[in-house]
Amino acid sequence: PPPGAPPGGGFGAAPGTPPPGGAPGGPPPGGGFGAPAAQPQAGFGGPPPGQPVAAAAPAKKKTNPLIFIGIGCGVLMLLMCVFSGIYAFFLTPDADDVADVVQEAADNAAAAENAGGGGGGGGGVCDRAADCCTAYGEAMGTALPTCGSYRSMAGGPAESGCQSAIDGWRTGLQALGRDVPAACQ
Repeated sequence: PPPGAPPGGGFGAAPGTPPPGGAPGGPPPGGGFGAPAAQPQAGFGGPPPGQPVAAAAPAKKKTNPLIFIGIGCGVLMLLMCVFSGIYAFFLTPDADDVADVVQEAADNAAAAENAGGGGGGGGGVCDRAADCCTAYGEAMGTALPTCGSYRSMAGGPAESGCQSAIDGWRTGLQALGRDVPAACQ
């Protein structure tokens, strides 16, 4: 070996032969480790000189959260429409059923009016309400100026209001321990 060079041989080699992997300062024999310097290994380092640089992939656009809110509201509206249709189809009464109920109520009202209007004092419900109003005013010691207006409501849809007024005056007199006139019965 030349002066300053490592001793030859290496691990079991004959003295004077270069160490395994080539002589110091030179490339390894037979291509050595990796590809030659002119052709870099794929995936490492930049592109070879003279070749264009590949453009970077565009950044993925972030989805606006309002889109998800809008989709959710749309789904809820669709569900409401579907369930409204199901309700309308299966759960609402038919027009014939409603007409039967209205006719039955009208027949019952006519039968009650023909039977004397119920309660004491005779006459229609609103006539009895006018009489009861006057009797209530007398029992309470005051005159009620609107009692005559109940007679003008006779025969109309306000008869239920006349009956409510009679019930209210009767309850008031009973609560005060006063005698209840026949018109308020």
